[in-house]
Amino acid sequence: MKTLADFLVERGVSVVVTGGADEVEMEYVNPFVNSTSRQVFNVAGRIKLADAAELLKHSKLYAGPDTAITHLASFLGVPTVALFGKSLPHDVPSHSPLHSDPPRELTKRMLRTGNVYVVIGECDCPRNARNYSAAAREMGACMKNLQPGSVMDVPGSILQ
Repeated sequence: MKTLADFLVERGVSVVVTGGADEVEMEYVNPFVNSTSRQVFNVAGRIKLADAAELLKHSKLYAGPDTAITHLASFLGVPTVALFGKSLPHDVPSHSPLHSDPPRELTKRMLRTGNVYVVIGECDCPRNARNYSAAAREMGACMKNLQPGSVMDVPGSILQ
């Protein structure tokens, strides 16, 4: 995500980081924001869902993992880059009338439906695991395997 944030800032796009106020989430967000080589706006834990929806309505692009905000961006019609550790077709954000067609495979690791591009990490993550925290750690490893080029190709084409 750091590489993506820098990529977007270099193209004159303001980057806003959202997230919950949960301590675990902030342990991820704060080091990320502090590590970016360029300024990003951090509103994680400071805004409500309605505020996030308003922010999304004015966005050129949304990129993030499989969260409620990703699905909200999809529904609002914002060009969305959904980052998945591992995906099954029913996981793809598709709540909007923009998604009348089933997801189509663009590459081995990228699907598209309507305004949503789903970029999938390469790994052997467990799905539907009973031990959620162990599964979350493994899915985090899959997210780390996402190559910056595979993620940045999408925003680059949306922003042209």
